[in-house]
Amino acid sequence: MVVFLKILSTLAFAAIFFIIPALVIIYIVRIARKTTIEIGRCRNCGYDLKVLPYEGGAGGGLNSEIPDRCPQCGRPFTRDADGQPFS
Repeated sequence: MVVFLKILSTLAFAAIFFIIPALVIIYIVRIARKTTIEIGRCRNCGYDLKVLPYEGGAGGGLNSEIPDRCPQCGRPFTRDADGQPFS
């Protein structure tokens, strides 16, 4: 019985001071990664949208189609006043 209580108290100590804080840190890091918005990248897959052609700018030739969706995952995105894509 005494051995069982020692094991139980050791597990409780480990849970309070190691396991729970580690889970909280993992949760915070995952939320921070999801909320970080990098301009010019697709929010869904991370594709670099800055390489796409836009009106009056670089990328593509004269007959290039100006897409309104991410070419990798198909998620729609919008453009700023200069025509640069942002998700």
